[in-house]
Amino acid sequence: YSSPIPISATTTLKFFAKGIDGTEESVKTQVYTITSGLPITYMSDTTVSTGLNTYSGRPIHAEYVSPTSQLVGDSINSITLKLKKSGTPTGFTDIGVFNADGSVKKLFATKDVSTYTTSYTDYTFSLPSGQFYQIQSGDRIGIKYSGGSTTNNISVMRDTVAADPFDGINSYHTYYTTTWTSATANDLYMILRQSSP
Repeated sequence: YSSPIPISATTTLKFFAKGIDGTEESVKTQVYTITSGLPITYMSDTTVSTGLNTYSGRPIHAEYVSPTSQLVGDSINSITLKLKKSGTPTGFTDIGVFNADGSVKKLFATKDVSTYTTSYTDYTFSLPSGQFYQIQSGDRIGIKYSGGSTTNNISVMRDTVAADPFDGINSYHTYYTTTWTSATANDLYMILRQSSP
């Protein structure tokens, strides 16, 4: 061969050399193992503690990313939250990244609230294949539900164990009513991951 042999997946390559005079060496075998290094988990805060309701009076629960957070600059394509429904809520939740005014900055998924279970369950929400979101300072990553009430709502699990905070006070739980309220000692139960496209 006069040019490189492209190998993009794990492959066994067999080869031998042949001299100008026609003599051949024995067949050699080389295994090429391709690893992508994915998935990469940037946040895994999964200590089950207590949940809080998400509904019209408190429509957003999120993890706030401060300028000093280790999450700044990380590229993710999936968000896992532990969620459940209470009562008979109707409408949809948005899962993704939110702006300071509560608007959606990057939507990962929309889910019909009637399809949530009545006990806490891990739900993973992913961007379409090949898409990634690079986390920025000031991002609020979580869930928004503008419907429901105090009895018909979606609850999101938190990690309130002070002994194992994710990233210290550099990222923390925040929620929105008419303004943002911070709980710097707590985190959302959350997994942020970059998976294979």
